[in-house]
Amino acid sequence: MYFSYATLTKDDVHAESGMTLLEVSDMHAQRSYRIQLWPLMFWIWYLAFLMDIRLRFFPALIFILVTLAFFASISVWCPTISLFNFPLHLVGMCFAGVVCLIVSRMEEQQSRAHFELQMSIDSVEERIENILKTLMPPLVIAEINELMAVGDDELPSHHYPSATIAQSDLVGFTQLASTRSPREVVDFISELFGLFDDLTDVYGVYKIETVGDAYIAGQASPPLTLHHRPLSVVLFGIEMIWATQRWASRRGLAVNSRVGVHTGKCTGGIVGTEMQRYHIFGELMTIVEVLESTAPKGFLQLSRNCKEVVDQQIYQEKLPLELFTFEARAEAHLQTSKGDIVEFSEAGGGPTFILQDCKPKRYPREAPVSD
Repeated sequence: MYFSYATLTKDDVHAESGMTLLEVSDMHAQRSYRIQLWPLMFWIWYLAFLMDIRLRFFPALIFILVTLAFFASISVWCPTISLFNFPLHLVGMCFAGVVCLIVSRMEEQQSRAHFELQMSIDSVEERIENILKTLMPPLVIAEINELMAVGDDELPSHHYPSATIAQSDLVGFTQLASTRSPREVVDFISELFGLFDDLTDVYGVYKIETVGDAYIAGQASPPLTLHHRPLSVVLFGIEMIWATQRWASRRGLAVNSRVGVHTGKCTGGIVGTEMQRYHIFGELMTIVEVLESTAPKGFLQLSRNCKEVVDQQIYQEKLPLELFTFEARAEAHLQTSKGDIVEFSEAGGGPTFILQDCKPKRYPREAPVSD
């Protein structure tokens, strides 16, 4: 409003020769005020633009310089509509521009700091989410979040009437590790388990845990995994053996793998107070360990119960019978690699079966949609 008063001017007085100063003053007093509309409209527009439209520092600087240059040129080319009849106009315009630049700079710095902070928070949340997914199934994490949302701090636990678990063991890795540096041993196991981790994504299998050079993973009804398809776990198991053999061949190392697979009931839940993790408990875990330890090197051994549910899945999903070739073990008892005798009753009842051949490319990895 202060600058708008400068737009109220009087017409120029043309003094004649011989007129006294008092006569000129009286003549000027009799003149009426004339509103300079262009300066008034410009100042209203200019101040409103600077106040209401938040420009970044450099765009605001360019806008102010261009505006000054534009209206200065108008003052030169069209003196009748000059916006700078008074020095106060120019000073006020420059002052308003400086204030706008300072405010724009402060807002830009605050916005950048807020953006960087939000990016840092998002990165931390993503890392935490990835860590949680390695410690427990995603559906369990969702269940915990739902319980926390309603103020329930109790950790969930689940009973699985039927779950299929595979456990692998690296044959020859202990001897290899005794001749290599700790860094090499860690690198070897990281490479192999990284290959197994990729396979869990391929077959929708949840990685339960690793114990030494043993890798344990499986499927069950939700929330452990989305679907329970025993054939997926069997294929995951044989793919672990093949991945190990390919890795060893590339490296020129005498390392192989064997896998045991069993289907049975179990219990799942979160254990621990500081380093919490979702674990699977029950006789199922003991049997799958026996199956793994008594499997021939480079082969997958599954229990009788697992073989039955595999046959049932093949029938229900109308899969080709030649997808798998199993062979029942005819020995009187099983034997570990250390020579220990194990009865079939300890492996879920006899006979157990060895997977002799399979054609994974003919297996649909996605569960069929039920009607």
